[in-house]
Amino acid sequence: GGCYLAVELFLRESGKLAGAFLVQFDEKPGHNTIHLALQAADEIDDFLIFNREMLEEVQLREKIMNVLIPMIGEDQSKFILSAHDPKKLSQPQQKYAIIMFSDLKGSTRTADVLMSRGKEIFEKYKNHRESPEYIDELVKLEKLTENYVKYINFYLGLSSRSVLKFGGVVDKYIGDAVMAAWGVPIDAPDPIFIARRAILATVFANRMTLKYNESMKQEGFEDLFIFQQRFVLHCGEVLAGIFGTPLRFDYTIMGAPVNEAARIESLETSAPGKVTFSREFYNLVNDFIEADHLGSFKLKGKENPIDIYRFKKFRNSNISEIAEEYIDRSKISISHAEDENFKDYLRDDWDID
Repeated sequence: GGCYLAVELFLRESGKLAGAFLVQFDEKPGHNTIHLALQAADEIDDFLIFNREMLEEVQLREKIMNVLIPMIGEDQSKFILSAHDPKKLSQPQQKYAIIMFSDLKGSTRTADVLMSRGKEIFEKYKNHRESPEYIDELVKLEKLTENYVKYINFYLGLSSRSVLKFGGVVDKYIGDAVMAAWGVPIDAPDPIFIARRAILATVFANRMTLKYNESMKQEGFEDLFIFQQRFVLHCGEVLAGIFGTPLRFDYTIMGAPVNEAARIESLETSAPGKVTFSREFYNLVNDFIEADHLGSFKLKGKENPIDIYRFKKFRNSNISEIAEEYIDRSKISISHAEDENFKDYLRDDWDID
């Protein structure tokens, strides 16, 4: 069997290359055959495809790209699609994953304060809506609200970039929380390796948060905008794939371990400025870190209590050098300045009091 490809190309006045593809297969094409044709199409700005199976693959690739790019970036998404069958990536599959939740302590209080101020201003000037004082108060409140959003995004960025740098994916944002995972969308052959990546990412993000908070206090920032983060790690078999409807769909993970991780986060033991994890996760990294046992806790929907631990320190004193081995080099370069800052942090002492 073979593949016959006819292409007509022309140059638009805009300078873009346009074309039409007519593809004929003697037999059902394999993924590699279609992929070669799609590589040719990628070099053309605007194109039409006259082959149903190839068109379906293009549409599926676009769908997967739309959900992967926010999680892992465009370059990494293209790399994954070039090396894997899109149909397998899109279909829910059972995978072993490390799950991370992080959220902000203090952001809800700040939101409540801003809403209360808005109500006070509205009530205070209810009969003087045209007064300069009212306008001035509204401008100040708007500025505070803009700062609130800016700093929320800043803290979310600290966690997200650390996850990406250490080979994880950002699954979603839930209010002021980040849900991330390791072991998806591509299988991880070594659970211990991705568990080490996960603990490095969370400790690193926590340290950055604590250091930035200290510098913000020294520079006189309002306490209203200085938040702490708490981190939770868990692991287990999950179902990973594209879920949703044509109106809204995402690549995400589902299953008992995800629900359990969220419930661990809600425990009082999950303190701000700390990294907390389950016994299942600690079993993967207990030769890499030391941890304090916080006790056994009953989680909703789980029959047996679960042992909870808190990160204490790394067992190896030269962790900054070891951490280099777990960095995902394809995701480290966001900006030169950030990379230099990242390397400076790697050289610092990682332990948290």
